[in-house]
Amino acid sequence: MRFHRTMFVALAVLTFVSANSRQLFGQLPDDQRSVLAFDVYFDRILSSEMVESTGIDEFGGQMTNKPSDQIDLDTVRRIFGAASAPASLETLKAIQGGAEQTGFSFFARMQFKDKNGADKAFAKMEEGSAPATIGNKECFRPPVGAAPSNIAFYRLSPDVIEIGSDDYLELADRNVFSANLMDAWSKMPKAAIRVGVDLDGARHLVDEALQMAGSNIPPMAQPALSMVNNMAVLRIGMDFSGDTLLWLTATGKDASATGQINATLGGLLAMAKGMGAQTLPMAGPDAQGPGGELLAALATTVDGNDVNIVLPRPEGLEKAIGGAMAQMMSMGSPPMVGEQPGAAANADPFGGDPFGGDGGAEPAPAAEKADDPFGGDGADPFGN
Repeated sequence: MRFHRTMFVALAVLTFVSANSRQLFGQLPDDQRSVLAFDVYFDRILSSEMVESTGIDEFGGQMTNKPSDQIDLDTVRRIFGAASAPASLETLKAIQGGAEQTGFSFFARMQFKDKNGADKAFAKMEEGSAPATIGNKECFRPPVGAAPSNIAFYRLSPDVIEIGSDDYLELADRNVFSANLMDAWSKMPKAAIRVGVDLDGARHLVDEALQMAGSNIPPMAQPALSMVNNMAVLRIGMDFSGDTLLWLTATGKDASATGQINATLGGLLAMAKGMGAQTLPMAGPDAQGPGGELLAALATTVDGNDVNIVLPRPEGLEKAIGGAMAQMMSMGSPPMVGEQPGAAANADPFGGDPFGGDGGAEPAPAAEKADDPFGGDGADPFGN
């Protein structure tokens, strides 16, 4: 029996579309959609008055001993990305034990301050790696044993390097958020640090963690764990340059869950406020004004199913923190990571675990255009 020519062409087109639908339309199964998103502007953090005037960066530098083969974060402008939920907590443990596959999907983009910084980082990452073509991208895989075999990286643009799992790298864009995460991210503030978590999408992990903890959960921790169980989504923003220091929003699964979250958070904040009122007088004169303003702001507001906490960045906060840091430094320098028993001499630039604002600059250039509900035209799913 002979097929009509038109029918043959139609079948060929359908076969091609079916085989390539994920690349063409960015369609992903629900279990591959991201439930975690993060966006960190390192340049905004390191150049903020809080970091520059308090010496936090110097203090942090004493607590870590950066191996020579690790990427220098001073050259990084921004890191953002997203990840799906693994099937179980055992999957995450397996990665640390050298698992062959990640067991979840992810991507992370590192945008450097200039091409030179990206060149140096890429050269380090490229050492011992093997070329691989993924989704029409010329990629590289980390050395065997250094990371799961379904991880690759490539140069997205002169100043951007992307690392990800094969399934995400095959996509034309990064339209990978779950529906809950997409809705939450659209409400995020323009902050130097932003994190969103779709807890409903990771409910099986929350349940597994609670089951594993069992009767070992201290009584004082029970309300906090119950609160997490009532959350559908959590979003957090932090900034050290603007008028606001912290935004936190916990979205309840329903009205009843929202009420319980608000009651629990209100109780925890009241406890923190009481402890702060007792200890603040001992913190010195520079801490009284900003400390009092922060304590006064420890309260919740409710908007629909959103329970919000917003903390200001009070005037004089940097001076107060600087005084506290100086006092800590005078008590003795913290040990170097490299001096601690069992510390890794040469950390993998991938960190073993790929999990790991708006700064006024242009986002990373797009390597390829694609529809993206986050306003980034494929290059930046975070809308900046």
